[in-house]
Amino acid sequence: MSLNHIHGVQYTPSTVSNAASIKAEDLETLGIGNKLSGAPWSSANRLQAYVRLTWMDLTSLVRYRAIPVSYFLKMLKSPRPGAAVGKCILGMVNVGFAEDFSLMGEYLYVIDPTTLRLCPYEEGIASVLGWFQEKAPVLGLDGHPTLEVEVCPRTILHRVVEHARKKAGVEFLVGFETEFILLKSTNPIEAVSYHDYSASSGLPTGSIESRVLREMSDALIKAGIEVTLYHPEVAPGQYEIVTGPLLPLEAADALIHTRETIINVAVKHGLKATFAPRVYMSSPGSAAHTHISVHSLNGPQKPIDALSAVEASFIAGVLKHLPAMAAVTLPTPASYKRVMDGVASGGTFVCWGTENREAPIRLTNAKSPGSRNFELRFLDGTCNPHLALALILASGTAAILDHEELTMKDCPGPRSAAQLSATEREALGITERLPLDWDSARANFASSAIVDETFGRELKVKYLSVNKLLGKTLEQDVTELERLTRILYRFIGLSRGVPVVEFWFCCTKSFPVRPLKMSHRKYEAPRHGSLGFLPRKRAARHRGKVKSFPKDDPKKPVHLTAIMGYKAGMTHVVRDLDRPGSKMHKKEVVEAVTIIETPPMIAVGVVGYVETPRGLRTLTTVWSSHLSDEVKRRFYKNWYRSKKKAFTRYAKKHAEDSGKSTARELERIRKYCTVVRVLAHTQIRKTGLSQKKAHLMEIQVNGGSISDKVDFANGLFEKPIDVSSVFEQDECIDVIAVTKGHGFEGVTHRWGTKKLPRKTHKGLRKVACIGAWHPSKVMFSVARAGQNGYHHRTEINKKIYRIGSGEDEKNASTEHDITKKAITPMGGFPHYGIVKNDFLMLKGSIPGTKKRVITLRKSLMVHTSRRDLEKVQLKFIDTSSKFGHGSFQTFEEKAAFLGTLKARA
Repeated sequence: MSLNHIHGVQYTPSTVSNAASIKAEDLETLGIGNKLSGAPWSSANRLQAYVRLTWMDLTSLVRYRAIPVSYFLKMLKSPRPGAAVGKCILGMVNVGFAEDFSLMGEYLYVIDPTTLRLCPYEEGIASVLGWFQEKAPVLGLDGHPTLEVEVCPRTILHRVVEHARKKAGVEFLVGFETEFILLKSTNPIEAVSYHDYSASSGLPTGSIESRVLREMSDALIKAGIEVTLYHPEVAPGQYEIVTGPLLPLEAADALIHTRETIINVAVKHGLKATFAPRVYMSSPGSAAHTHISVHSLNGPQKPIDALSAVEASFIAGVLKHLPAMAAVTLPTPASYKRVMDGVASGGTFVCWGTENREAPIRLTNAKSPGSRNFELRFLDGTCNPHLALALILASGTAAILDHEELTMKDCPGPRSAAQLSATEREALGITERLPLDWDSARANFASSAIVDETFGRELKVKYLSVNKLLGKTLEQDVTELERLTRILYRFIGLSRGVPVVEFWFCCTKSFPVRPLKMSHRKYEAPRHGSLGFLPRKRAARHRGKVKSFPKDDPKKPVHLTAIMGYKAGMTHVVRDLDRPGSKMHKKEVVEAVTIIETPPMIAVGVVGYVETPRGLRTLTTVWSSHLSDEVKRRFYKNWYRSKKKAFTRYAKKHAEDSGKSTARELERIRKYCTVVRVLAHTQIRKTGLSQKKAHLMEIQVNGGSISDKVDFANGLFEKPIDVSSVFEQDECIDVIAVTKGHGFEGVTHRWGTKKLPRKTHKGLRKVACIGAWHPSKVMFSVARAGQNGYHHRTEINKKIYRIGSGEDEKNASTEHDITKKAITPMGGFPHYGIVKNDFLMLKGSIPGTKKRVITLRKSLMVHTSRRDLEKVQLKFIDTSSKFGHGSFQTFEEKAAFLGTLKARA
């Protein structure tokens, strides 16, 4: 048996190359700009191609500008090909700028052709990096004219690498492990899978995660980035892609391309890939472990049994300045939730150890000089790799130049530094810890001499400034869950608004968790109940009032914006969900729906409004010639005594002037008004309700000119308004109604206050102080007994699943369920009865009790989300009895099953 212990792939700076570098003229032959497949070549069917001019700013956010290949080739003919960018671009966080950045001045972002790579994950796309430079020469720090910019991350790293090669005679190779979590959903947080470390169940054949990881690896290899392996990690949905070593600048460039590839391939498959440091607090976080090997240009070969002199000095320098590097390698407050002792993150003590994953620096392949390297475990996916490598390599190079000795002893285990006693750690030379929070890391960074030497004053000040703004932005939320959500979205490639979501901790292995800050109940439950609907008083009217109508667009056809109906009840439907990316996509779902009976409304008038400094003011109201008794009842408390004289003067006036006054008032509306609304009432007699008094409301007319609106409203006089003329299927609308009343109730049920535990005696239902000494009154925001329910509420974005016709005896049938049945369930809707008229089927529940009048309004917002634009195809509508547990959909089905009843025999 051979005892040769040399192992691992042997890499040297002379054998690695940036294989991704392609020539601009080769873009077409390598897949950019190819002709359409299967079609003869011509300029007409040629696929347009683009090059993304990419950079990473000081907050680690990747930005790019897409340039057509034709123009990109023209740019390369310039002596300094590039694009102008504002100097503020490096200091942006969302839409704000850090305090040391302004909108004045521009850099020239000069293209670096050696970084040109294909983006195989999207057809016709390539990517290229560059250098931030001044447009015209300026005096540098040495007093000589220069074009270099002191805040360009790639320039800083290039300068450090060249300094190490020329002054110290060393070169470095760098490789990265990129850890990330694949999510199916971000609200709530749901990982694509749950698996063990490197378990085959994490990448089963045919699964979406297996296809995604395979495509990521293929895309990186096609782009010229060597992939050594990929596998499932420990946390839910966590995976790792390891790329081969390159020279430092090329390695950092390749890491940016790797992250972009991971994000874009995940999005292609409806997933989200996040580099957030720690999504699940019960599992390890995601890091960016960095492997560095040190190679002397002219020195002796590396010994087998010990570190070489340059390796020892290098690691001594990194350990010396490790606390100052954290602000760059762990740049966000969330980064310090990953770096803890005992969670396989590298720990918090400044030390190194052979094959010790609980040390910030792990020496791996110690006895194999050709593959020996240092794994730096104190970096995560939120750092800028160019800045992080620049600071790490500068620290090691300075120690090599000073011939520093490695005095700290190896800490190989089996116990980690955190498990050793203070005396044992001191014996090994372990005396310092990494900063445990973001503020401490920034303080160490600000006072570090190596930072001044490497970054210079300008970059140091600007980095601290933009890092401060980033940290405050990520920490602006009150609760820990909201903060985790924000950091998740920041490093997931999404830019939309950040919802507050619930995080599911679904790992079977338990890890120690740092106690959350602000655990006092004043942060957890600062008050009882919501302040969003104060005061909690009875609604002033039984019908929901429209307080604002949708914005008018004169370019659209004239149309009504609202209608009224009566709540009949609820049932459920079955349909196939058409929502790519959802776990229920193309699967059957059961959803609750509300049925609202909407008999045609009758237009009986028009109101014109003029705009004044204090808002809209009524100019005039025009009524139709005839009004039905059911709407006349609305104007009188005692209809029996009033009906003989009701509206007699009004009717006489219309009979005498033959409509001249109506025409005159309509002309005034055309001339002076800016808003036109139709007066319309319900036909409550057509429902099964016992009420005889119709409900009357104003409905705003939108679209077209004022003259068009008046003609439209006049044409509706005394004519029915069907719900199908106002709304369409699959449209999202707003529901305005009054909730179910519960009368006067106590503070416990009304505000949700908790009953205190035993032995509290008289304070059993107390809710704390009822107010300050000034103002000397009890505010309505204080939890107290009072009216509960019968509140005015508006619910937005209720999707219409069906607009049914009352004349259709099959208005509850579908293409899959062709049974002849009406929407009314067997036995009728409880407390309502039979739906005889047109109806709306809305998703979910709505406020109010059965029989209550409901105001339905067109949505105030424009819907663009995939959920709102989804086309709904119902497969089944339940019409079984709602009294008890109904078993039959129709009376015919019941008769066929039970046979003839004795009473009818």
